[in-house]
Amino acid sequence: DQSPDTHAYRQTGHYGSKFGLSWEEAQIAARRIAQAPHLQLTGLHAHIGSQFFDLKPLFRAIDRLAALAAWVQGQGLGEVRYFSPGGGLGVPYHPDDPAPRLVEAVRGLSEYAARAWQERVGGPYSTLALEPGRSLIARAGLALYTVGAMRHLTTGQRIIAVDGGMSDNLRPALYGARYTAALAHAPLAPTAGPARIVGPLCESGDFLIDSIDLPKAHPGDVLVVPGSGAYHLSMASNYNGMLRPAVWLHARGKLIPMQRRETVADLLRRDFPLPPQ
Repeated sequence: DQSPDTHAYRQTGHYGSKFGLSWEEAQIAARRIAQAPHLQLTGLHAHIGSQFFDLKPLFRAIDRLAALAAWVQGQGLGEVRYFSPGGGLGVPYHPDDPAPRLVEAVRGLSEYAARAWQERVGGPYSTLALEPGRSLIARAGLALYTVGAMRHLTTGQRIIAVDGGMSDNLRPALYGARYTAALAHAPLAPTAGPARIVGPLCESGDFLIDSIDLPKAHPGDVLVVPGSGAYHLSMASNYNGMLRPAVWLHARGKLIPMQRRETVADLLRRDFPLPPQ
């Protein structure tokens, strides 16, 4: 069991997971590959989860992969030239999240893998493959929402509805992911108290941020949510007939369209006309 400290839905390295093979299953698979005339075992890979900050679970995965590589090569079942403990390094979506230390993480994983390989396998090093994924891409994207209706509760909290939510970013509803946000025209303005940022769909699970201190907002203001480059729009859907937003690339001082905004015609294009009576 190599489960990292993250939401249960993002833990993929435990025995009850739908992913991967147990140690015994991996040994059986290695023997079957060795007997197959058109297959060759050249690499090992682990996938333990995502959005975690502690490197220890990845160290444990490296130890298991190195031990398996030693067994594979000791049994003459293949030459492990590539191995990867996977990805999953977290990014700070919320002010309470740890600061990113990608360079230190890569250095630490590389050095640990080199030691583990020499101690357990020996001989020429295999190629170590790391998957930074989210830790590179998340911070490359911003999500922009337009403020619509607002409610002011007697508790002092505001409910601010925007033109997006769980249809374009399922993470808060799916596993309680936390984000921060700012008003585009006044990112450093003093707060006017707590607010809950919600979407337009007819269920309470449609929200982006459960609680955040924001300046005074008005309909038409633009709300900016950073850290939206990964696992955001890629998880979007047409739930309740919602339309996916446009995507723009900002490069060298220019805005370049990448995807146009979805239309109702796009939704209807898949429909067949009813047969005549």
